[in-house]
Order: sequence, then C-alpha cells, then structure tokens
Amino acid sequence: MPQKPAPMAETFQPGEIQDVVVRDLRRFNDRRGWLCEAFRAEWEPDVAGAQVNVSSSAPGVLRGSHVHGRHTDYFVLASGAATVGLKDLRRASPAFGRTWLVGLDAQRPEALIVPAGVLHGLYFSVQSLLVSVESDTYDPTEEIGCSWDDPQLAIPLPFRDPILSDNDRRAGAFAETMRALEPWQGSFRIPAPG
Repeated sequence: MPQKPAPMAETFQPGEIQDVVVRDLRRFNDRRGWLCEAFRAEWEPDVAGAQVNVSSSAPGVLRGSHVHGRHTDYFVLASGAATVGLKDLRRASPAFGRTWLVGLDAQRPEALIVPAGVLHGLYFSVQSLLVSVESDTYDPTEEIGCSWDDPQLAIPLPFRDPILSDNDRRAGAFAETMRALEPWQGSFRIPAPG
C-alpha cells in the first residue's frame, strides 16, 4: 500500500525581489515514476487557483515579458528547463527597479510565485511543459507587455533571438509599460519588511 506523503516542509528561498518566492517541492518516487505536490492553497493563500494553464514550449521560446495589474502567477515546470527574468515595477516596493534571473529545472521541482506588479518573461532552452496556477482568470486588460530587449528593462537574459508570440513581438517600450501600469500601482500588496 502506498504511503501517504508527509506535509510539505516550509522551505522558502528569499529572492532578490520582495514577495517573489522560489519554493522547493518534494518528489515522491516509486517504481512507476514520481508524483510531486505542485500546489496547495495553504502554501500560497494569495493564489486562489482561479485558472490553471498548461503550456508546451519549444526550445528558444520566450513567453513575455509582461506584468499583471491584478493577478499572481504560480509556475511549476512539469518537464524541461526555463530561465525567468524578473523586474519589480511596484513603486512602493523596497525592491522597485531590481532585476533577478531565476533558473527552473523540472529535475529539481520548485514553484516560482510572481506577484502582480513584477514583470516576468520565461525563456525555454529545451522542450518544456509549464503548469501555471493563476489567482484570477485571464483578462487581457490587466496584462501589460514590454519589449524583452528594451535597454531600460535591463534584464540580462541569456539569449539573442527568441521565438515570440505575435503579442510579445508587438509589446511596447519599457516607458509605455510603466505608464500603462500606473493605474494599478496603488493596489499592489507590498509585504511589511522583516
């Protein structure tokens, strides 16, 4: 009879951007393969799980860069690897303007939690399968794109010519992104220091 998995230990890795978290996930292996608890509401109460997406990305794909005005993203790689470029655009955040590169690899299960107001783009160097839990259903009016290679964005991404969607190819300059995000600035949750 299979054993019931033990509750997830609280293993957090504080990031370079306040409120962005990389969470270690446990894999339970047996002769059939493995199971990984990817999400529990108690781990991240701000992500109610209003929508779950699964996306497949070919090598060289960049999804983004964009920022959400309202919802939090909770990313888990089911297969493959990704480099995630992040930039805090929340004016009230102590990390405002700070960038961070996070490497995700399905062989080392982790969840990446990205709050509203933090710009992000996910680059896949190999064929990958991404599971995204969204705190709100998709609404194109609260997703604001930004040209991934705008010098003002200043995220040191490790590629030159990514495969982009039509929307990401048409994304505006960093200054336009900041103007479009302005109406949301007062609504971002900024955790208290310490």
